[in-house]
Amino acid sequence: MRSVFPVAALFAALIVSPVSAAVITPTALGIHVGEGSPGFTQGVGDVSTFTFNGVTYTNLGPADGVQIKTQPNDGNGAVPFNTNPAGEYMSVLAIGTLQMTFAATNTFGFYWGSIDPSNQIQFYSGSTLLDTLTGSNVALLASLAATGNQGDYNANRYVQFADATGTFDKVVLTSGQNSFEFTNVNGVPEASTWAMMILGFLGLGFFGYRKSSKSSGSAFRMV
Repeated sequence: MRSVFPVAALFAALIVSPVSAAVITPTALGIHVGEGSPGFTQGVGDVSTFTFNGVTYTNLGPADGVQIKTQPNDGNGAVPFNTNPAGEYMSVLAIGTLQMTFAATNTFGFYWGSIDPSNQIQFYSGSTLLDTLTGSNVALLASLAATGNQGDYNANRYVQFADATGTFDKVVLTSGQNSFEFTNVNGVPEASTWAMMILGFLGLGFFGYRKSSKSSGSAFRMV
């Protein structure tokens, strides 16, 4: 009889224990989205620390573990498929670790090249680790393929990461093999931004139409 209570308590604890769920949700945007790849403020070569478009990039070591590259491809990195040939891209090697920090947000993205299963992204809010995704996770959740294919949109796409419960302000990238390639960081406006832009264009069009109508009416009355 004494053994029944611990077993029953354990069973009850398992029932009431919350099931851990993924915090960050990846979404693959459409083909051709985010293929523009503006140059970084730091030139081609080993990355140290620099800031570009509101994102601070910090190489956590070793010095040659994170590099900015351009075509042609080499054994340590391949340009993300069909991005601007003259553009630059980041390559996090198997020996490297790259940290990106930015203002707290619930969405963040980049054009991810030749997704490998061992590519890894960790999401933080301050010093708190919120979630970890690998190339395999993202491929499964975003209907992509972590094959490392350098010429296939299934393995090369703009991926947007969203947190529906809060915000994050840091991501850390590593890879178990050469390499984790990406470009055009956060270069695609989120849905709310698109909506505001569309409303703005509609407003400009409306005022332009009213101005044109008034001008036409005045000309008609003068005649």
